[in-house]
Amino acid sequence: MKNLIFIIFLSLSLNVNAQDKKEIKQSDYTNSSVEMADGLRQEGKIYVLTGIILVILAGMITYLVTIDRKVSTLEKNINSSGERTE
Repeated sequence: MKNLIFIIFLSLSLNVNAQDKKEIKQSDYTNSSVEMADGLRQEGKIYVLTGIILVILAGMITYLVTIDRKVSTLEKNINSSGERTE
């Protein structure tokens, strides 16, 4: 049953278009400006965006370090209790 539902959703997702079709012109290849970044930079919002990204990245790294420490202590406890039973 799960396989049937998976196949149905997979076949339906193949028909979905994520983006509209756009004609690529020669001028698109020579465009060296990024309008979104220029707009954010002019309004000063690029620094806010960069700060948010850095805060999220720091939070993820902190979370991974704390999880690693907890797993390490659990592994030590398992190893030490395993040595006592042998």
